[in-house]
Amino acid sequence: MKNFLLYLSIVLTLVIAGCKKENITQETGNNGNPIAFETQLLESDLDTLTGTNGTNTIYDALITDDGTLWVNIGLSLYAYKDGQFTKKLEDVLVSSITVEDGIFYVLGAYNSKEVLCISTDNGNTFSLQERFISDLGQDYALNIYYNGIPDNILVKKTADGSYTLWTYRKFEQSLGGTGFTVPRYCNYAFTSSDGISWQIETSENGILPSAIWPGALFKDGTMWLNEVVTDGQTYTNYTIRTNTNNFNVNESQPVLTQSIEYINAMAKNDQAFYIKQISWKEDAIAYDDKTIFKKWNGSGWNELSATVDSRIIDATHYGQRFLVEKVNFTSDNRMVLINSRGVLISSNSLTD
Repeated sequence: MKNFLLYLSIVLTLVIAGCKKENITQETGNNGNPIAFETQLLESDLDTLTGTNGTNTIYDALITDDGTLWVNIGLSLYAYKDGQFTKKLEDVLVSSITVEDGIFYVLGAYNSKEVLCISTDNGNTFSLQERFISDLGQDYALNIYYNGIPDNILVKKTADGSYTLWTYRKFEQSLGGTGFTVPRYCNYAFTSSDGISWQIETSENGILPSAIWPGALFKDGTMWLNEVVTDGQTYTNYTIRTNTNNFNVNESQPVLTQSIEYINAMAKNDQAFYIKQISWKEDAIAYDDKTIFKKWNGSGWNELSATVDSRIIDATHYGQRFLVEKVNFTSDNRMVLINSRGVLISSNSLTD
């Protein structure tokens, strides 16, 4: 009897512990079905490419309205359609690409310096803005020198017709004498009236490293920010913060604390997501073996389910999950998932 009561106590403890997820609700995909993802590109599709300097690593990708897949591989940006690759930009080590209001933005490194490449003709020609941060002054140049070239970019055209561009880089800051490090982010925020010429917003951006980085930019000027909270040793979680028309991240207000997720994707309809991986392991029990895909509802998370097609499942080097490294969206809000070995796209729009 004692053994049975002990067993029952353990079971109840586990059940209760499993129910302590705060601000998380269950939700399926569109129309009550899981969100289906289809394979657009695999590492094996790159075998015909030459001039990639010995690497076929995919760094980022997006899909335009005509169905063209734009993907940066090695030191080149390619347009991929109907099984053919066309080189569009070369000699730039591209780290992040996005399209906003028909304008292409490519962030990368050129001659070991940060560069912003912009195209207004659907990627046929690009203008290069070299040292667009370093040339702003010594503090900015030193920040780039010590902490590295930014490798993530977000661009949003706001309701008043102006543009916001925010780029950042994550690095590890040493906790002096402890042997531990904490993640920090160098943030650089810009505004523009035309999406081409940019002015730096100097409020705490690009000068002081921060534990906060941008997760989503909204048309009304609101920003959702992520703050990493860690003791440098045993755990990491996040505070989701909001800020309105103010680029000083230190004045943002917390909305959700003690979250193990953060905002890492923003649809064209201003819907924010956290997506870490898509899993097809049928007997997955551990959290890290399951699909980790959630939608931000303004105060917490809704869990989403997803499926993938047979082509990605048959690509055995993935094991039983697709780890997401970058996310982009089409103009009709289909989600594009990217990692170094492939690109997936959702079959349907991710609408509310």
